[in-house]
Amino acid sequence: MPPVRYATAHDQARIAYMQWPGEPPPFLALYTAGSPPLSYKAEGPGYARWWKRFAMGRSWAMFDWRGTAASSPITGELANDHLEWDIEAVVEAITGPVDVAAVGRACIPLFTLASRRPELFRSLWVVPHGVRYDASLDIRLRPGWEANYREHLRHLWLGFGATPAESERTARIWEEAVPKESLAAYLRAAAQVDLHPVLPRVEIPTWVTVRTGEESGPAAEVAALLPNATLATGERGGVITEFTRDDWEAHLGRRLPGNSAPAPSGQPSVALTDRESEVLLLIATGKRNPDIAEILTISTRTVENHIANIYAKIGVHNRVEAANWTREHGLR
Repeated sequence: MPPVRYATAHDQARIAYMQWPGEPPPFLALYTAGSPPLSYKAEGPGYARWWKRFAMGRSWAMFDWRGTAASSPITGELANDHLEWDIEAVVEAITGPVDVAAVGRACIPLFTLASRRPELFRSLWVVPHGVRYDASLDIRLRPGWEANYREHLRHLWLGFGATPAESERTARIWEEAVPKESLAAYLRAAAQVDLHPVLPRVEIPTWVTVRTGEESGPAAEVAALLPNATLATGERGGVITEFTRDDWEAHLGRRLPGNSAPAPSGQPSVALTDRESEVLLLIATGKRNPDIAEILTISTRTVENHIANIYAKIGVHNRVEAANWTREHGLR
């Protein structure tokens, strides 16, 4: 296991990180602020063990946000800028640019930093909440979690399939490493950020993964606003361990500089009618059939007919594939 090292953030906060050796460029794992500490992730089966398989000989790293375990405590009111500085410090320490995998609220400072300093990143793999964070929609926050924080953490770990004994042990470690006050600060910082003006400026190749059935949900809206993103689904799309390195290569790796895969021409090789193009663009922005019908002032049945024709022409089978085709061919 590699040693814990420290990166120094813009405001002199010390950010604890670990970097596993391997070939460059490194991967960087960004777990949501408030998740278990680095000391736990370094041995946990859903963390370091999975990353070792995924990295396949490449270097990779992860860290504790300020306010968690070995990193500096939070002083004053936490803002998204502070979390940006945490990421920035670690990327510079591990000699980026990096390929990032970010989950949940970690996507917020990642996107704002990527819009400001794109040179730090080669690619982004994100599992976002949406364009704006709403704690009331966060399925991993139990209502009234503040009243019994330990029980909240224990219940959360039970939901990941742990035994009662494992959940109790993890909750104790977790509560000590991430005080209730830190989690509350992370939630407040996330709620302050609106990504609507940020995402169109992030031109880094991005892979957005969502749960099957949520192709038109908040995370899909994130993909629609990113100029260089593809969208993919999984049965547990909010859990990166569902995916493999082959998935990453297929959806993201092949799009990076030095890859031999042909770049998209920027022009579709099929002839869509003006109306079909309008429908396809609306699909790519996450609109459902009734929404499209209302926007274009046509019937839902007509929308369905257009979609069937579009799928046949461009060779796709569902909305996710259609949205990806739209982005890959530069339709905006």
